[in-house]
Amino acid sequence: RLLYNDAWAPIPADRHPWALGRPGAEVWADIWDVVGPQFEQVVATGNGFSTYDQLLWMERDGVPQETYWNYSITPLLDDEGTVVGILNQGNETTDRVLADRRRAAEIERQRRQFQQAPGFIAVLDGPEHRYEFVNATYSRLFGERDYVGKSVGELFPELEGQGIFELLNRVYEAGERYIAEALPVRLNVQDGAAGNERYLDFIYAPVTDEDGRVTGIFC
Repeated sequence: RLLYNDAWAPIPADRHPWALGRPGAEVWADIWDVVGPQFEQVVATGNGFSTYDQLLWMERDGVPQETYWNYSITPLLDDEGTVVGILNQGNETTDRVLADRRRAAEIERQRRQFQQAPGFIAVLDGPEHRYEFVNATYSRLFGERDYVGKSVGELFPELEGQGIFELLNRVYEAGERYIAEALPVRLNVQDGAAGNERYLDFIYAPVTDEDGRVTGIFC
């Protein structure tokens, strides 16, 4: 039977105050297939239980809605150590979970767009300029390599002395973008042969976090 405080009252919404003192299986018939066995396990074993971002399809405004919750279930014992109830504490995480899902979908959409772009694109992370992403055009231009997680210096040591490393460092440290036009760059092709000179137009743009700190470079 449900006994709850004022802070919990908005959760049953229009079922409050009807829900007060009623059996949990009656109040939460829509989610009892999930929480019922969890409660029963705690009562039977005397061991607490917690879960994070638990999906619960709850009826709201007469319609089943996807909701997510962090909550814990703690056994309440009498003087003899018998479980006589449970303490349920938690908070709803639906907004965060759905926002994270939308962000992930947007990132994946952008990656698909970047992958199909006619120009070469790379995303570098941190002061060591490690690759987070390269698109297909980048791989065709600079060779099929194991890019992700490797630094520009590791994959292209032949760039030493050509000013590229210095440009990357400058953009990362100053937080200002750099635009190159027909910049000559000498590269080694996949089999290690030298003398592969390219003339490149590109932009190095700083990538910043929510606080405005530079975390990487978009090429």
